[in-house]
Amino acid sequence: MVYNIQGRACFKYYKVMKYDTAATVVYTHNFGALKFERTVIRPPFSLPPDQDMFYGYTSLVRALDQAKKGAQTYIEKLINAGEQSLPQLWQYRFNHYEDLCVNLLNDNIRRLDAKLKIDENYHWVPYRIQL
Repeated sequence: MVYNIQGRACFKYYKVMKYDTAATVVYTHNFGALKFERTVIRPPFSLPPDQDMFYGYTSLVRALDQAKKGAQTYIEKLINAGEQSLPQLWQYRFNHYEDLCVNLLNDNIRRLDAKLKIDENYHWVPYRIQL
């Protein structure tokens, strides 16, 4: 549990979109119990489109591990699709170059884990190429 600027308690988790390599910090507030009206008819639940699917993790290290696993799965999927998916594969590698080649390397994730064990308030900034 962390506290925001106003001193209110909130929860922090890391959001990783399906097949994406970035871990985004999301803060949620605990507003307490919600009141529901029983007369409201709700449509049946359905999953969002594949590109809108995401996973939430309470640990940054776990989020990065899962982002790496998701990227590997997507790259394997593109490779198995054959030669017609080569342009998509190249574009994916180009768009996620910093994460695939620096941020999601196992050594860098373990180094971050060690820093977070020493200082839980350590602020990690992902590496980005500045042009």
